[in-house]
Amino acid sequence: MMLVLVLIITPCRGVLVFRNQARYLVAAAERCLASNTSAAEAVRRLRRSRECPARWAVTCLDHFNCDAMLRDVSEPLGDALRELGLDVVSGRASACVREVPDCGARQHLVLNANLMDPRWAEVLPRSLVLLNLEQLVSRSIDEARRAALAAVEVYARDDAVAGAGRRALAALAAADGNAIGATVDDRRGFVALDDAARAYPWLDYSYANVDLARVLWHPCVFAKGVGTATSRSKVGSVGEPAFLYATDDTPEDLRRRAEAFVSSRGLTAGAGCATAACVTATLFDAAAETLIAPSSSTRTAPTLDAVHLGGIGVPRRVRVVEALQQRARAAAVLEGYFGAARDEALAAARLGLAIHRHHDRKVAEVVRILVYAKAGLPVVAEAGSDTLLENELAADHPVFFVPYDGLVESAIALLDATEENATALKARNLATVRQERYMLAPILAFLFPACVPRIRRTGLFPPSFLAAALAINAASPPR
Repeated sequence: MMLVLVLIITPCRGVLVFRNQARYLVAAAERCLASNTSAAEAVRRLRRSRECPARWAVTCLDHFNCDAMLRDVSEPLGDALRELGLDVVSGRASACVREVPDCGARQHLVLNANLMDPRWAEVLPRSLVLLNLEQLVSRSIDEARRAALAAVEVYARDDAVAGAGRRALAALAAADGNAIGATVDDRRGFVALDDAARAYPWLDYSYANVDLARVLWHPCVFAKGVGTATSRSKVGSVGEPAFLYATDDTPEDLRRRAEAFVSSRGLTAGAGCATAACVTATLFDAAAETLIAPSSSTRTAPTLDAVHLGGIGVPRRVRVVEALQQRARAAAVLEGYFGAARDEALAAARLGLAIHRHHDRKVAEVVRILVYAKAGLPVVAEAGSDTLLENELAADHPVFFVPYDGLVESAIALLDATEENATALKARNLATVRQERYMLAPILAFLFPACVPRIRRTGLFPPSFLAAALAINAASPPR
């Protein structure tokens, strides 16, 4: 199986992401297939299939991120699968179950792996593959129990938070040693993973996450980098290559949801802007434009030195933006921008910021960084603990990881020194190299060997990359 490490030659020679993923895929394949777990049996079952699944569903377990932000992950996945001639629907898992007649017969790639629990396991196919997009962390049983109790008692009126807390308490009752969870909720800092999630193979965006899961929890977690879309998918009706998001919400529905979101955090619409230079869309206005009819936006964005996508209620992000404003830089937190409105705003910016929501977050903000890169922006990002991931993002590309205290000075230095045409070209190269087709092909070939002929026939992959991506099957044939 070590053959793949020798053969790996990438579409852009020397790019770290492909070498890293090859090494991690080899190690995970050996570890998973040697284990006696239900996830390993699921992997063996997928690999034994003689047919490449023709119908797929890229779904996310219901969460507020599903409606907009996770499109930056599901769109590229859908594009890459369609390039293989496969039928794909995308959107909320609940919408798929409710609206797509053959939802249960489709091969699912399910985002928000941290939300998997027995309720979802009852309605989704046993063959699903989970994708995790949150930082995994380990906590002592006592720390995990305190976080779960806080969810139940402090946030009793929030059904989603309190329900997760109750399920975590039940899971922790039989646990010993350390608990593994995700830092998806800054109010608690820890959300325990349900044991139901261990029954499925995982794809994970972070090498640090894979290492933690391997040691503490799950042998069948495979590293798969976040990729970029080759084209912008269009919202359509069910039956087309479609997104099943809440696009039937009226502007008034969105206004109520956004106002409730703002009120729950003690903010007012447009809060977080200390000066006129901080140009931020109000949540309800942006939501109405970008979720209902992104192409109808007529907002003209001013030229901005630095922008941070999202985080109007996140003090760590607002502090950096305000510090840049105080240094006579036009900086803004852009809240609620998606689709065409976001493209327009980024076209008027010079630099992107990627700052963690919470000081306990340590894994690179990959999705946000790639959005900036595709727009041709250099990035100043807060450094964390997954140095392997940071190194591959920064290699030969204008992505600069620095400690939180150095973000302001680094942004100013980069703005002063940037030769914008050359920097934009390098930034876009990062987005090109990390096209989802390249991120997905190796793991797809491993989990679904019957799809290899489709991968070969596309003509989309350089021969050297194709040979490397498929070599693992020769070394580890289905059994």
